[in-house]
Amino acid sequence: MCVCVLFCEWRNTCRAAMAIPYAGVNRLLKDASTPWLQKIQLAKFAWISPKCFLPNREQVLIDWSINSIVNASKFSIPDNVIPALWQFLQDVLQSKQLQSMGSRLERLSIRPSLFPVLISSLEPHHKYEEQAIGCCLHLLDYASLGTVITGQLENQVKFLSAVLNLLISYLKADDGRTCSKLNSLVHKAFESFASLQRQQPNPRKILAIIFAKLLQPSLMLHYTITSLSPTSDALYTDTLTCIQDLIANGLFQRDLVDGHIKYLRLSPGEVNTDKQKEVKLLHEAIIALWKNISGKVWHQQEDDCSCSYIAGMPVLFSAFLSIQQYPKDVSFALFCKLCHIMGIMPLEVKSKPNTETEDIEGGDCQPMEEEKDSREGYRGNWSVCLLPLSELLDVVSEKQIYEVASDNMEGKVQFAWLVHLVNELMSNADSSSISWFNCLHKLLDMNHLLLEDKLPQILKEALYCSAKESPEKNAQLLELRDSFLEKLLGVYTKLRQFDKVVAALLEASMISTTSQRLGYPQHFADSFSESVQLLPPGLTLTIWKQFHQAFSQTYLPQLNQTSSTISSPSPSKKRKKVKEIAKEVNIEPLSRTFHLYLRSMRLVDASLTAPLLKRVEVVMNEMKGDILELLLDRSRKSKLSESQVHCTLLLCHVWGELYLMLSQHTNYGNPSADRTEKCALWNITDSLWLDSLPDWSSLSELFCDKEDILQLQISLVIQQIRALILHSEVDSVQQSLTNMTIEVCNKVTDMEPSSSRNLLPILLEHLPILLPYLPSQHLAKLISLLCEILMSRCSLSDKQLLEEGPGEDAVLYRVCEQFVSSEFCMESRRLQTALVNCVLNKLSEVTSSFSPQEVAFIQRLSKVESSDSCKDDDVSRHLEDVAMDFNRLLTDRSVAKKKVRPVGLNTMTSLYGTLKIFQFLPLHHLLPSNVARCMLGLLFVDLTIGYKPPKKSQDVLEFGKTLLLCRQVEAAILKGIGKVEFLHSIDALIIATEITNVFLQADNQIFQKSTTQTEQSSGDLNDVTEELLTYWLKRVMHMTNQEAAASDYCIMMESRLSELVKHLTKSKHPNDLLTQNIPLLTTCTTLLNAILAGNRGSLISQTSESVEDRIPGIINALSAVMKYVECSRKSPRLFHHMTKVATGLVKFALRFTKISFETSAESSKDDSDAMETNVSVVTVTAKQWRNLINLMLSEISYYFTSADDKSCPVIGCCLSFMQTSSIFIGRHCSVSTSGMDTSSMWLALISLMGTRVEWTEEMRNEFQTTFERIVGTMDMVQLQMSLSDLLKDTAPSKDDDASHKNLLGALFAWQLLPSSVESEESQGALAEVTPKLIHNLMSVLLDAVQDWTGGGAIALSVLRAVTSIIEHGESLVLPDDTLYAQHFCVLIPVTMVTDAEFPLVFNTLCQILRHLLIGYPRTVMASLASYFACLQSLLKNVMQRGQQRPGTSDRLSDHDLYMCAENMERLLTMIATYKEDVNKLAVFLVADYIAELQKGTLLPLFKKTLVTGVYNLLDVADERAIDFLNANMPLNLREIFKTFYNDFQKYYRYSGKV
Repeated sequence: MCVCVLFCEWRNTCRAAMAIPYAGVNRLLKDASTPWLQKIQLAKFAWISPKCFLPNREQVLIDWSINSIVNASKFSIPDNVIPALWQFLQDVLQSKQLQSMGSRLERLSIRPSLFPVLISSLEPHHKYEEQAIGCCLHLLDYASLGTVITGQLENQVKFLSAVLNLLISYLKADDGRTCSKLNSLVHKAFESFASLQRQQPNPRKILAIIFAKLLQPSLMLHYTITSLSPTSDALYTDTLTCIQDLIANGLFQRDLVDGHIKYLRLSPGEVNTDKQKEVKLLHEAIIALWKNISGKVWHQQEDDCSCSYIAGMPVLFSAFLSIQQYPKDVSFALFCKLCHIMGIMPLEVKSKPNTETEDIEGGDCQPMEEEKDSREGYRGNWSVCLLPLSELLDVVSEKQIYEVASDNMEGKVQFAWLVHLVNELMSNADSSSISWFNCLHKLLDMNHLLLEDKLPQILKEALYCSAKESPEKNAQLLELRDSFLEKLLGVYTKLRQFDKVVAALLEASMISTTSQRLGYPQHFADSFSESVQLLPPGLTLTIWKQFHQAFSQTYLPQLNQTSSTISSPSPSKKRKKVKEIAKEVNIEPLSRTFHLYLRSMRLVDASLTAPLLKRVEVVMNEMKGDILELLLDRSRKSKLSESQVHCTLLLCHVWGELYLMLSQHTNYGNPSADRTEKCALWNITDSLWLDSLPDWSSLSELFCDKEDILQLQISLVIQQIRALILHSEVDSVQQSLTNMTIEVCNKVTDMEPSSSRNLLPILLEHLPILLPYLPSQHLAKLISLLCEILMSRCSLSDKQLLEEGPGEDAVLYRVCEQFVSSEFCMESRRLQTALVNCVLNKLSEVTSSFSPQEVAFIQRLSKVESSDSCKDDDVSRHLEDVAMDFNRLLTDRSVAKKKVRPVGLNTMTSLYGTLKIFQFLPLHHLLPSNVARCMLGLLFVDLTIGYKPPKKSQDVLEFGKTLLLCRQVEAAILKGIGKVEFLHSIDALIIATEITNVFLQADNQIFQKSTTQTEQSSGDLNDVTEELLTYWLKRVMHMTNQEAAASDYCIMMESRLSELVKHLTKSKHPNDLLTQNIPLLTTCTTLLNAILAGNRGSLISQTSESVEDRIPGIINALSAVMKYVECSRKSPRLFHHMTKVATGLVKFALRFTKISFETSAESSKDDSDAMETNVSVVTVTAKQWRNLINLMLSEISYYFTSADDKSCPVIGCCLSFMQTSSIFIGRHCSVSTSGMDTSSMWLALISLMGTRVEWTEEMRNEFQTTFERIVGTMDMVQLQMSLSDLLKDTAPSKDDDASHKNLLGALFAWQLLPSSVESEESQGALAEVTPKLIHNLMSVLLDAVQDWTGGGAIALSVLRAVTSIIEHGESLVLPDDTLYAQHFCVLIPVTMVTDAEFPLVFNTLCQILRHLLIGYPRTVMASLASYFACLQSLLKNVMQRGQQRPGTSDRLSDHDLYMCAENMERLLTMIATYKEDVNKLAVFLVADYIAELQKGTLLPLFKKTLVTGVYNLLDVADERAIDFLNANMPLNLREIFKTFYNDFQKYYRYSGKV
């Protein structure tokens, strides 16, 4: 409780306290008759009141409170009073009065009797622990008061131990109590102990105290903190640092270094012979230390203590190494010592590295001589020790304790010890542990030879998992495992010893059992393939033969041996024997590895030369003759298991792929002509195979119901087809190819979609080859299966897709989706036609529940056969008839006006899935006839479901989603449709009317609800409907003989608008009414735009009289609606559409007024009456739109001033309105005569600019265009007033949001203004305010750079504004004012700028300096020292960002660094052109460059770009200045400069020679 709280309590008890004499305070506090609560109130009053003249008041009150707390039981103080006493003491200790005592504070003291009470109160779950923590926290703030804790070493140790144990109990309990205050107390306790520890003269005493009393709680706290979640662990990072510092300064301080070195260098059993007493005592203390640690580790009754000590081994190791740089043998000895204490390693091994454990001294991990009593016969728990061991290896690797260069040879002690560690790791292998993989990774980083003998077992553990265990492991484990395997493959690939990895894989496959399955992770398979592709040709073939040897020496003899024993037993026993053989001879691991290797190697590159081609032919023939033919022959004589059949087919397939690749690129393989002729009538079940490929027909009937085997069989058949096409004349084997293709297609399409998930991708992959031989009916079946898969996935909801996850169905869906959108599908007209036919057939099936007329139409459309040529007369005639049927269908529907049944939810879901396929079709590459069929089908679905809206509210969302998808596909087709003849047969007016009616239905909630759901995407359904209406209404306006139809449509819109205006005048909530009629406003705006687009010339001459008569009514009605624009302030969506309506009205007025004026100006004198009429129309038009424009501009200003978050569509509409209005003002209005207030448009634009800090380049261009048009409409008076107001806004912003937005808008306006003024008068007006503007910008920048996190964006806007002004030279800024621009560059704290902002800030500063040098060279040379200060700052900062940071991603991208270096180089090169002025100062920039080079290595491309500018400076520098620089540089920089100058002389300076 602070002083103000005490004062409030004193004020509440003031009357009672005033009655007490001040002199009697001490007496009343000691009086037993005074109630304790009254005593506490009196003490508070006496502490606060300045009128209380109690002698030595502070000491008296502190002593009274402490005495009361200590003797609470003696004084019989009630339990409810003791917390108040603690609270009073805590308030006193943290009061400002105590802090302001100054030197008088040193005379205060705390009674020593308080310390035992504090220690007892700091026990876990004590009822006064919170108050005790607060008191201790404030006691340690004062040196004189804190002596009760820090005065004696014993007290300090007790206190530190107590707070550590209390924090441990807090963290373990995890009951929601905050630990921040206690954690702060722990930090202060560590600091006070460290201060007291430095004052102790005897280091052995500190050593004994720490390992006896503080080491256990410290390691327990460290273990508890590291067991927390990573987020919570980050809160205690400083605490972990304090623990390590305590251990380092206590157990391994510098005075103990020699003792630790001597101890660690002693061999086991060796006795210290040093006779000096101090040395012997130190040696005994160190022995006691490690004996104590070992005893704690192996104390079986205290598991938490043992685990904390084991987990603390890396802390001990890091603390030991943090004191000083020890010899590496000593550091490694401590590492061995710690591993020995954990029980995972012996203390010493023989120098000769031997993997057998019996060659290691000590056999088991025997304890030291002094530890045998507690550890005899006990081995460490590897599950607990793995994590500490991985952290220890991290430290060993980081500190480079084990050097590969010196210890990678056999016979080295460290190498032998680490080899034994690897043996122990593999004996206790745990492939489900992250730490186990981390240990292997670190050992691999040290020396790959450490793992070489255990490679088979390592690969077995990493790649094999038990079939009973789940293969799902956490992502971190998988990532670490993949990283380790990738590093392992990379190391052996670089060493050209990849054959050792292959041998280890083969051995791992041999030691696997049938209960284990091979699982190659995808990342490992990719890494393995990359490594195989990097192998040289000779090693590639050597490894290939290595696989052959493994087959011929291991597996094939076993198969032959088992096959000879099959004929003797009875049939029943024979089957039993076959089953046993399948278990014993498992060729799957070797076959999969062989397949992966052959599939990955670059065989063609390895066989380009003739000698290598011969070797390849030999190896290919050996594989076919010695492996494949034996396996196939074995299949004819005896029955193989499923796994053996699968492996045989797998090897046949990969051999066939190699054969086809070789035969395509080399002369390998020449099948005989007569054999090819026999294949003229070939079927899939025939035994006539191409001689060059293995005859696997004997396996065609085995396990063909298994999906993986059927998959391989289909792949092999496709392989045979490719071989026939490659080696035969297609005409001679046409029928064979057709038969085989049909069989393959039937096998895939006859299966269920769920069963064909692995077969269909194979067929789709090779469909470009098979399509010429696939009949149309079979192609239709295949496409139907493809569409069913796409529909089944598209019809699922987002929730269902999320629950299903990325399973096999999702993979199959992606394969089908990629195929439909592939380039092959775009180019194949036959495939396109099949897809369109299939989609229309699906559409016919889905709409079978519609009315008979609708079903008949869609069926007729689906039966129209499309040809490859769009000029086919039959197809065109059929499409014309179908289009006429569609017109009749729509006409009958509009005339009948019957009630229809809504479309069901199931039908709607199926429709959505069918329509989704249209998105995958190459719509812009279809034949015109296919485009026509798709468009007719989409129009049918659109107008049919829109005619049958849902009644249930839960169906509206699905309904809107389907309608949105349908119209999006329609819009996509119409954008690229061009001129297609069938469209002239469709009645555009009927379609436009139907779409409008659906759009405007009062009881249809599709657009409102769907748009609300997609409000963030700017109302997709409204937008696409507007796009469709625009197209069809343009068609109506362009079509001849449609004047009456267009007039009817305009009459309908006019009547609906008039009805809306009537309702608005009577409505109490016009905003709700306008929101409901957004579709009507959108439709009317679209109608106006269509009329404008359809009448590029004179509106009156081209628009029919009937339509012309309707236009004024629509305009007037929309103008009446715009009077209610204020209702859209709270609705961004409504404001967006109202702005679009206003823009359409002004565009229409602009076109109408301009055309009328031009017509009247060009008319002859005979038509003077008509001209007068047109001029009157112009005058009326200008007056009519004045109020509308001003009203809309005021609403824009209000909208963007009041609201916070604005969307880009609203901003785009507002900019479009202001651009159109400014054109209208410039053409038809005179500000002086009509009173058009252009300044309101200025204010609206400034308000809009202030809504966002950063704009895209496209939006900046839009703002620039709008600004130029607005400024162009102003006269000088308005411009000067606007500049004056803008100057007022350009000042340091206040804390309120309005001032901040005004400042942002003003800064953005100053960036655009210099480029927007064109006339000399306007430039003069801008130049008048420039000096004051620069002064204001300087003030804004000074405030912004105080806190770069909050003001960085404003500072960047200021720099951009300065750049824009300085760029125009002396026409805007006088030379004397440019000196401020240099100050802008110096004020920016570039070091505080984040990496994301640095490129923009740095390049902007470079632009400022470059414009100064170009526009004001004399001024720059006159102030060259300040200019060079700016260059020095930029050069230092860009070089700091361009330094290499290995192991971190916290740096700029290469492109950003290159751009920064290029800008800096240009700036240095430009300043170097002024040789006479800069030759004395150039060396200072060179010196800065050399100094930064010494701090770190620059990135190569960055340095290459930047050094050119520095060379240019050095080239113009004076020779004496260079000598002076070289003489005064420090020695470390002089060597760098010498190398740099030699490179300059050698590679850059012109020597006069070519």
